[in-house]
Amino acid sequence: MEILPGVLRPGMLSFTSSKYAHHFSFPHQGELHHWESDQHPTGSNKTPEPVPPGKGMQDREQSDMMAPRHMPEKTAKAFNNLGLMHVQKGNLNDAGSCFERATTLDPAHAGAWNNLGNVLKQQRKPDMAIACYHKAITSNPNYVPALFNLANELAKQNKDAEAKKHFLQVLEIELCTKQIKELTAQIELKKENIDQNNEKLNERKEHLAHKKNELDGILKETEKEENGLLKKSKKFQSKIDESLLISYKKIRSSVRNGLAVVAVERGASAGSFFTIPPQVQLDIASRKKLITDEHSGRILVDKLLADEESKKMENNSLVTIERKIEKIIYQAALALDENNWADWFKLCDDSFFYSITSFSPEIGKDMTYFSGDKKELTGLMDMLPKHNTDHSPLHRHTSVYTIDISGDGKTAEAISSVVIYQNMLDGINSHLDSGESRLFVIGKYHDKFLIDDSLPRFVNREIKIDNRRLDKGSHWPL
Repeated sequence: MEILPGVLRPGMLSFTSSKYAHHFSFPHQGELHHWESDQHPTGSNKTPEPVPPGKGMQDREQSDMMAPRHMPEKTAKAFNNLGLMHVQKGNLNDAGSCFERATTLDPAHAGAWNNLGNVLKQQRKPDMAIACYHKAITSNPNYVPALFNLANELAKQNKDAEAKKHFLQVLEIELCTKQIKELTAQIELKKENIDQNNEKLNERKEHLAHKKNELDGILKETEKEENGLLKKSKKFQSKIDESLLISYKKIRSSVRNGLAVVAVERGASAGSFFTIPPQVQLDIASRKKLITDEHSGRILVDKLLADEESKKMENNSLVTIERKIEKIIYQAALALDENNWADWFKLCDDSFFYSITSFSPEIGKDMTYFSGDKKELTGLMDMLPKHNTDHSPLHRHTSVYTIDISGDGKTAEAISSVVIYQNMLDGINSHLDSGESRLFVIGKYHDKFLIDDSLPRFVNREIKIDNRRLDKGSHWPL
């Protein structure tokens, strides 16, 4: 058991156990000592009853007979604690007997040897005290209280070299103990950092896997476009002089970014610090002949031409997104015509919201016939086939009016016309109207899209209908 070493006030003896927090103190005129207290036997919350002073060895033998023989270590601890109580009361003889008995029962009890040495020291038996301190150190070479007490005794006997040795050993142990505590705290901190980094790593891995899946999807979608561009490239290659084509491919393979054609910016080719002479810049701007950079070998064009081509590419990209938005609107119409709700929902984002509104002249506001999110729509589609009595199919004719893409290219809005016809196959007058097509709804689709990696998805659809009356089939999505 470790002792909390420290500096004690003169005239006060202190007995401290760092594990069990027992603290005893009493006035004493003399030297300072470090004492060792043990835990009480397991299951006992009471301090052992002290042996009355002056009863001698007979009472101690009775105490030995009462002690459990099969637990010598616990018995030794009990005698050690009993000796401390005698020290508290000033009964040094009885205390010494208890400490001696503890060492007999447990010869490796360093605390008992140290306490016995303290008693002998107070009894003016320094040599015997030193011997007890040596016994304690033999049992535990790093036992600080015994080392400290031994060093003090040796210093009194003017054995400075040996005393200094033990004092330095105490300081070294204390320093090592401090370092161990600091390193233990650092280890715990490192473990926390490792756990946090592992969590971040797992998140990054999941994100990477998600992005890889998205990239695979984009590559599959752009595969046809890529193949078409490669075919065009081969077609154009047949029209270019072979020597020029070889030079072009050589330039592309030799530069890091793969750009064989660059614009002149601030008097130098893009990515270069070598100034191009003014006369050469004029020749480039005239666009009459092919000019290459003498340093990198790349083909040079003027800035205006580069901007024109970039704008064309950007416009082509926007046109591509517009075509995809038109396509998804038409795909939604076909899925709804076939009552294929699963394919329709695949075109919608998880945050999709749907509503049907019409202007009411009575209240002067838009009146909502139906509204709900994707989850609510899914439940409605599962329920309606059981409740709708009229199964006359609806067919849509739609045309896209406008498509507005946001500046960052992440969202878009579209307005489309919609005309819905109903083929009469069911209902009250089916025997009269069977096969007849009736105008069911006229209105407009107001759609909002989320564009992720150029893939549009519905996030909102508001149907503003022109006719206010909704008859048969009004519960089906329009």
